[in-house]
Amino acid sequence: MVNDFKIKKYWITALCTVLFSLAGFSQGLSDATIGFNLSKETEVLKKQGLKDEDLTKEIARLRKIKMASFIIIKNKEAAAIQENKMKPLAKSILTKNIKTASKISSLAKTEMECSYDYYRAGRIQYAGGPTYDQNSVKINTPANITFYKYYNGTNGNLSYEWKLYNPDGIVIDTKNTSNFSITLPAVGAYKIVLTLTDAIGCSEFEATLYVRDSNNCVISPEERNGTIYTPRNSDQLVENRESIVTLSPSGFSTNNLIYKWDLFDVNGSNIFTSSEPEFKFTPPAKGQFLINLKITDPNGCSTTYTRNVETVDICTYTQYDDYFDIMAPEESAGGRVSFAKVGQRVTLEPVFFSGGNKEFTYSWKLFDPKGQQIGTGSHRVFPFTPTEPGYYTLTADLTNLETGCILTAKKTVASQIENGCVLTNPKSSEVYELYLKFVKKLIERLVLGETDEQINSSIAMPEFMALKPYIKNGVGDKIYNFVSIQEGYGDQRVNGINFSFSPEREYDIHIYSIDGVYYNSEYSTPEDLEYNISSAIFTNISQYIAADDFFVSCQVINGGKKAKTGKVVLEPYECTRESEVRNIIFCPGEGSNCTPEIVGTIKSNFPFIYPKTEYSFYFETIIPNLTYSWSITSETGEVLSTSDTDITTPYRYTFLNEGIYFVKLTAKNELGCTTNFTKKIIVDNKRCANDSNNFTFETEENGVTYIWTTTDINGNIVDTVTNTSGNYSFTTNTAGTYEVKLTANAEKKCETIFAKTIFVENCTPVVVVSCTQNNPLTPKIHQLFINLINKAATTPNGVDVNTYAKTEIAALAPYTFGPNAKIFNFSNDSSSVSFSFTENYTGIDVYIPKSSQGTITGIDLSKYESSSSKTIVETNYTNGSSNLTNGYVTNIDFCPSIDCTPITGVINIVKRGTASTNKKTNSSSKI
Repeated sequence: MVNDFKIKKYWITALCTVLFSLAGFSQGLSDATIGFNLSKETEVLKKQGLKDEDLTKEIARLRKIKMASFIIIKNKEAAAIQENKMKPLAKSILTKNIKTASKISSLAKTEMECSYDYYRAGRIQYAGGPTYDQNSVKINTPANITFYKYYNGTNGNLSYEWKLYNPDGIVIDTKNTSNFSITLPAVGAYKIVLTLTDAIGCSEFEATLYVRDSNNCVISPEERNGTIYTPRNSDQLVENRESIVTLSPSGFSTNNLIYKWDLFDVNGSNIFTSSEPEFKFTPPAKGQFLINLKITDPNGCSTTYTRNVETVDICTYTQYDDYFDIMAPEESAGGRVSFAKVGQRVTLEPVFFSGGNKEFTYSWKLFDPKGQQIGTGSHRVFPFTPTEPGYYTLTADLTNLETGCILTAKKTVASQIENGCVLTNPKSSEVYELYLKFVKKLIERLVLGETDEQINSSIAMPEFMALKPYIKNGVGDKIYNFVSIQEGYGDQRVNGINFSFSPEREYDIHIYSIDGVYYNSEYSTPEDLEYNISSAIFTNISQYIAADDFFVSCQVINGGKKAKTGKVVLEPYECTRESEVRNIIFCPGEGSNCTPEIVGTIKSNFPFIYPKTEYSFYFETIIPNLTYSWSITSETGEVLSTSDTDITTPYRYTFLNEGIYFVKLTAKNELGCTTNFTKKIIVDNKRCANDSNNFTFETEENGVTYIWTTTDINGNIVDTVTNTSGNYSFTTNTAGTYEVKLTANAEKKCETIFAKTIFVENCTPVVVVSCTQNNPLTPKIHQLFINLINKAATTPNGVDVNTYAKTEIAALAPYTFGPNAKIFNFSNDSSSVSFSFTENYTGIDVYIPKSSQGTITGIDLSKYESSSSKTIVETNYTNGSSNLTNGYVTNIDFCPSIDCTPITGVINIVKRGTASTNKKTNSSSKI
């Protein structure tokens, strides 16, 4: 420790000796030695207007500054030499160094490494600058620069060293006082550097002072700071809507500024101008524009700001205001896929992550796994029940009622089966293991260096031959169209593979992993490789149904799983690991590969299916010795009927109502192999040529125009009707298949809300005689109904119809199916009168059109069948005219078996006296 101290002592003593000895030699250094260019500096100073004595003084001052800079550099070099040697200097070395550095002056202290310190923290400040240009001073105007210290306290012996640099970076002035007073004769940006030193160290600070000449003063936007601020600070403005644009200052005051605003189009034409602090203008149609702002401060200094903007429609401008996703109630935010079991009801609704506090209309569309649209909706919540496994797609269009802008979102619902064949088939796990070994071997070959071409041209591997008995639709003992997926990590990483079992198909197997498989024999073992390949493969065979269909397995990044039949519909990279597999039989019969394949068709001997009639179904096939298990499901997936298992006779079933149904069959061969088949059945009433086919659409919306269109089997339009009633009747004398579509047009929105396929036959018309033709009470009830209609039609505005027409309502009430002697949902206008007999009933029981030429005299009940069915009636008027199609009635019994007479009277409610008075009252109420 003592020796270390002596070394440092000798080093410091020797260094000081050297620096002190050099001090006397600076006087003899030439301009060339110190790097001072006299002719250049003279030229620059003359251009600035200096001459004679002023020019001589400035040159002398600049020479001193250059000399000081040169001496500092040489002192640092000398100090570095001594520090590297770290030992006492011999006299000969001292002499040599002095000679080498002859005529080099020295500072009396060593340079220190400056750093931050709490007691030295602060900033350089100039209090004299105007608020609109704080770091500036006028040319030839004294400026007093000071240091603002943030915290009280000191490390002691605080000293100041100021340096002023001109715009060329040359030191032109220095001081060691606490304040720095300067006067600058030329415009430009001057740098001020302060070295603050105390007893334990130093800190350096910098600031820029701008010298302005008010006669010629332009300040750049970067120097003054600030920006043009538009609504939302966006480069988009709404066309034909007023915009307010302002200056957003940064570090300066806007008081007393002069503004000049201009708006230029792409042709440079000035289309708006203003001198106000706020620039208010209404941009015209869509286009590109330039906002130009010139401000001038009281010193006469100006700054010009520009901003390019684009005018867009309101929908483009607000497209990110209301962000939403479609979600189920129990679902986490941000998921693109919901999960449900076949037959399980799913309820979805829009969930807003931003905005959403507006009024919207809703338009939902549901697509089945095959991409066919199967449902629509117009409420906020959309419920549905998956009827088959796969990925359903649900879209939602939300229309902002204020702007008319449409927000769109899409949701995928994965419908999964619970009782797949692999759960009970004893060979499924064996086939799965053979499949895994095969694809793992292919990936291993890739990782170890084989190319796609080599694998495509190679002979069958043992792993392929082991799997071959369970491969369907394969050609030969090889695979085809093998393609590796390598996403370029800079190594031989394999992310996935595609290949097929037949040359005409792109692929039957697709395996993919985001992380991929990488192997380096220097750092990994074969066991590591086998583990990595296994970790990259994810195939969930629980969702396997049949070899002909892709079943897709997907392990999502957050750990969830989803699987489907049908082609992939998920977005790229949504799955961490995924696979698509087809043409492998994962549910073979015991000891068999399930060949020959079970093929055939569900058949019925009846071309048309009617309600309330029994029909038989059978399986047409050439495969012998099959047994069958049948079931009937509704359109929503509800199981309506099942047969005994493994029957061989045709299956018989009676459909009770119109609608869409599915006949499902599981066919099994002698070896236990099963194949599933489904047939869609449309049950409809019998429709004959020359008979009218009537359709009615009921809605509470007003101002709706209905467009009815009927097309034949070739898509040719055979009939079209546009009306506002929602009623349509179609008659044809040609048998065939027709599709009736209804398009509703309301508030410039068009949407197909109804489509129905009908089958028209050549048949002998069946004459149906209505019970109203023979029932003796029908005329009485008909007259009671007409009395009520005409009374209700004259109800004054603001008057309760149940009070105004109470007598007529009470007279008809015994023959209606309502809980009270009242009517509800009453509507009465110039075109019709309508109401229902139940308060919460969403439909209308009675709708009778009016005529401007007369009152209603009666309705034609010849088509009446029962009170529960809606009867389209012809309405007759006093002027002899008729309305043939628009009126209808339901929930009125026009064919009662007995006559009902209302009983009227008074109910007296007697109030008994209290115990103290025991008096009776004569109060009563009349009902």
